[in-house]
Amino acid sequence: MQAGVLGFDLHQMELTYPVASYQSFLNRSLADLTVNPFTIDTRESSYYVPVRVRDELNLIMNRPRDSAFLPVLGVAWIAYQLGSKYLEIRRKNTIDHEELLNARPALPLLYSLWRNYPQTPAQLYHHQEIQSIMTFSQLLEDLALLQRNNLIKSRFYSVDSIQYFPGLFRAGMLSIIDAADGNPVIPESDRNTLQSIRKSIPSGN
Repeated sequence: MQAGVLGFDLHQMELTYPVASYQSFLNRSLADLTVNPFTIDTRESSYYVPVRVRDELNLIMNRPRDSAFLPVLGVAWIAYQLGSKYLEIRRKNTIDHEELLNARPALPLLYSLWRNYPQTPAQLYHHQEIQSIMTFSQLLEDLALLQRNNLIKSRFYSVDSIQYFPGLFRAGMLSIIDAADGNPVIPESDRNTLQSIRKSIPSGN
């Protein structure tokens, strides 16, 4: 079909929008593309397109280079991983009433560390009040129990020298017990046990 049939000549067509109004846009070059490393990529571009072609398309569409965009999914994944690690570390270092209940049989060792720290297992077992309630083997098991519940910390010097430090002191323990005592969500039996622990706490530490 010829153009004349439609009533106009293609060669005589004139642009209906003044060229001068967008001449500066047409005169741009690839060097004019914006590079902003903090721009977030919300597009669904085809990244298999050659770089030169992508740059030409970006120039025509008046948008920054593809390399100026941070991929949303990548940033979101990194944020998720960092957040998960932070929460995991925080959980590992958090002490609440459950840790006190779990480690209740081993609390005499913590009290001994309050009086004097650091101490090795042999030094702890040297105390008469410790020898009277547990064997050395039980002492090692109780130290491991306290450490699993973040109530003590250890420093490894050699195979024969591991020193232990308190991970929780008297004021912190009393604060945990007080908070649990006013929490109706915690079973009454657990709150009663925590009050028994309070009574066992030595004074002056």
